[in-house]
Amino acid sequence: AARHCNPLTLMPGNRQIEEEVNRLIGLGRPFHVGYLDIDCFKPYNDHYGYAQGDRVLLELAELVKQSCYPRVDFAGHIGGDDFIVILRSPGWQHRLRRLVDNFDAAVRRSYSDEHLVTGRLPGCDRDGQAREFPLMTLSAAVIEVVPVRGTDVTTVSAEQREMKSVAKARTRHV
Repeated sequence: AARHCNPLTLMPGNRQIEEEVNRLIGLGRPFHVGYLDIDCFKPYNDHYGYAQGDRVLLELAELVKQSCYPRVDFAGHIGGDDFIVILRSPGWQHRLRRLVDNFDAAVRRSYSDEHLVTGRLPGCDRDGQAREFPLMTLSAAVIEVVPVRGTDVTTVSAEQREMKSVAKARTRHV
């Protein structure tokens, strides 16, 4: 199992995430899948360096694990700044909101005073154009999976990608 874990966080990776989704679909009971993504991570990583970026990812990994109930929920690291939670426990909405709030508070320690005051970080976008970016935030997109005939990991992933786009377009990312 360790061979399939994310090497930075040692959390379950893509293969184990797919296996867990398929296992839960096979049980035929509803569950929720939450996709977590750090907004504006690339500019932060480019400006402060990979070691600081890895520290942010490790901190998020701990927050993600803490938001899940052992033996009921599942937390995985897809890669980069993308994480998954599979939630079956009661009260998951509250814990997910707290996770986003805790990340927002923790990430402030990752910036210089200058960037905290301005709320902006200079950098280059994906096209290499210079611009300023807001401080990192965490987007969380959650879907309910109700297993029916034809439900599989591919349909769950497609719906999850769509919800991720909706979450990232919001001002508040939950």
